[in-house]
Amino acid sequence: MQYRTRRFFVGFVLLCLCLPVYGQKFLQIETFGKPKAKKIYPGAEISYQLRNQDIWHTHTIEDFLIDQNLLVLEDRYVNIKDIQALKFQRSFVQGISTSLFWFGLGWSGFAVVGTLTDGDPDTNYRWSDAIVTGSSLGTALLLDKLLGTKKVKIGKRKNLRMLDISVVPVP
Repeated sequence: MQYRTRRFFVGFVLLCLCLPVYGQKFLQIETFGKPKAKKIYPGAEISYQLRNQDIWHTHTIEDFLIDQNLLVLEDRYVNIKDIQALKFQRSFVQGISTSLFWFGLGWSGFAVVGTLTDGDPDTNYRWSDAIVTGSSLGTALLLDKLLGTKKVKIGKRKNLRMLDISVVPVP
């Protein structure tokens, strides 16, 4: 039985070596002095600013032309040497602002439902309920506006590089 298992394993390994292996293409943001890099894969939405322009463009990456250093976007090609800055959404700030938004709405909703259903004519929706709701909604909007995006300037300490990690099978 051991001979059959070994034969199966060797055959399986040889079969795997003969199959073509497809690699990955990605755009990498490297920071000087740090070993880790942020990777951006095809299909991701990218917000970028071209050199000597103030306009931010947002497109989805379709593919990479590694030999020409071109990003293939939905309707255009962009050379990575022309990109001056990238903008990313900070997910933790969006989570906090969404939680604050729903907290404010929930506070007002429970205050209104409690006022209508408690049967006591002396209780009503108070200014303190409106203040809690307003401050929660205002904080949520300010957090998203002030801290919602991170801008990465490409230049001295940051570098953009396209990589194609492919394994070519040996015949």
